[in-house]
Amino acid sequence: MPPLRTILEARNLDVLRPYCRKAFLDDKGRKALVVDRLLANPLAVPAAVRQEADDIDAILASLPIREGRALLPTPDQSPSACTVPASTSNASYAMTIDITTSAIPSFAGEIDTKIPAPITESGILKPRIETANPAFTFQPTSRRVRGVVGDTAVVDSRHHLLVWEPHNKLPDYSFPSAHVRTELLTPRADAAPPTTHPFGRPRWPEVQWFDLTLGDRKIEHAAWKWNVPGLEDYITFHWLKGKVDKWFEEDELVFDAATLPFNHPRDPFARIDVIPSSRHVKVLDTAGNLLADSTNGLFLYETTLPPRIYLPKADVKFENLADVELTTTCPYKGPTGGYWSAKAVSAKPIAWSYTEPSLNVSKIKDHVAFFNEHVKIFVDGVEYVDSPKVWA
Repeated sequence: MPPLRTILEARNLDVLRPYCRKAFLDDKGRKALVVDRLLANPLAVPAAVRQEADDIDAILASLPIREGRALLPTPDQSPSACTVPASTSNASYAMTIDITTSAIPSFAGEIDTKIPAPITESGILKPRIETANPAFTFQPTSRRVRGVVGDTAVVDSRHHLLVWEPHNKLPDYSFPSAHVRTELLTPRADAAPPTTHPFGRPRWPEVQWFDLTLGDRKIEHAAWKWNVPGLEDYITFHWLKGKVDKWFEEDELVFDAATLPFNHPRDPFARIDVIPSSRHVKVLDTAGNLLADSTNGLFLYETTLPPRIYLPKADVKFENLADVELTTTCPYKGPTGGYWSAKAVSAKPIAWSYTEPSLNVSKIKDHVAFFNEHVKIFVDGVEYVDSPKVWA
């Protein structure tokens, strides 16, 4: 008899997808699917689908069961390695296939979901994250960075600085003048008009501005020097549409002014973790309509920002959402691939997705996240509270 894995991979699981809550490849690329029990009335399910379900049900009847899941042994493990209490019934868990080989223990007592009281700060106890430093701060980096106008690299640097202005959370690359095509720069006597972008820089008033001229093209206020001791020989450029066309970190295109209005360098002190979770997540709009229901979410934790829960599109109720014409970008996740509003509430965007996320967050591809502040999110039946200023 062929191995159970071979049998299951040969089944036509695709026909079950419209009648199941979830079906996906595991994150290690092994071709095992996780399929919930059929949700539809069996009498309303086509005969071919019922037959496929019955066939897989028969296969599952031979698998050991643990914690409500049928356990498919890994190639280096025999079926006997997965034990099961004799009283467990296969029937109640038919249509669930999982490649995990052990259950994760949970706290045996009553789960406490209350957020602890805010910590009292003192002279010896302070929050770890400070986003409003009153001084200029910097961090040396050896990441190769190139700025391109047309087909010309106007910046090519392997050793430069990340610089944060006072009270500014976002950094800028600042390059030694030897790494810049300074012959293309012309000093200006006037100041630039105030930026209208909420994250635009510089905010520091004492700067020397430069225009950049390349052939027939002149880019006004393309670069600047801060009049700050220690930074006299460093030049900084805008990452805005209409300035430098493209920015590359190593060989990765991180900003293209042809498609995005704005971006900024990635902060080396910012971290993103994408963690799979089986917690039951339910999302409602403010009118009470169901927007998503999933036990297969990805919790994204990003330094100093509220956690976001990314849910598979199969678990999102798109009939209650409307497309929104909007594209944004994140230096850490890439450009968005879609925005949605709640049909019954307003046209304001409340959800988004990434179709081609950055490699470091590739798990969130084709998942949908919701603005926690614009919807009601319940996790394991408890309303989700997520403010990082309180507890996260």
